[in-house]
Amino acid sequence: MRSAIASCVVAFVSTACIVVTPPPAQPAVAQEGAAAVVAPQPSPASVERGHVTFLLGAQQLDEDDWAPTDEPIVFGVELTQQKADAWAGFEVGTRLAGDSATVNGVDISLVSWELYGGARRTFFTDSDLQPYIGAGITLLLVALEGDCGWNTTSDEDVSLGAYVHAGCSYRIDQALLGLDVRCVGGTDVDLYGYSSDMDSTQVCLFVGFGL
Repeated sequence: MRSAIASCVVAFVSTACIVVTPPPAQPAVAQEGAAAVVAPQPSPASVERGHVTFLLGAQQLDEDDWAPTDEPIVFGVELTQQKADAWAGFEVGTRLAGDSATVNGVDISLVSWELYGGARRTFFTDSDLQPYIGAGITLLLVALEGDCGWNTTSDEDVSLGAYVHAGCSYRIDQALLGLDVRCVGGTDVDLYGYSSDMDSTQVCLFVGFGL
């Protein structure tokens, strides 16, 4: 007991506070009439749970507008956080998608970059299997380029849109493995004088790590 009190004094001497902590009452030797006092412990519900997630998958654009570059490969990084006792948390992330093809000797490449953020609800946060849903706003930068060897042209545009997504992850120690399905809508871009949109569906596998 003396060593425990000495440790407390040393730990708090920098703040000039002396903390006296009475020893916990033992039920077998409790004095008659004495009330048992249990010191409150930090609740797991007050701990914020965050993850950084790396995604890899495929995107499907409108074939009529974007073929043959209508199936870009998607890479993404996402940061999520939610208190265990909160109804929902937040998410922010970025995704890069690109596809290329050759048409009549012209190399065509389509690249889009997203920066997004929104609300996220993860269910069963104390379980290994954790389904989730999320929605928010995304900012897209889209670039279309054509190269025929001696001449290269490109055009780009920026658009705001909205997204919703859902998925499920499985926790292995501090890592998460899962599948994410995402839909983007409400976009509007103008490239080479042609108006279209970047509305899409994305399907990604991901691995996440706790913060």
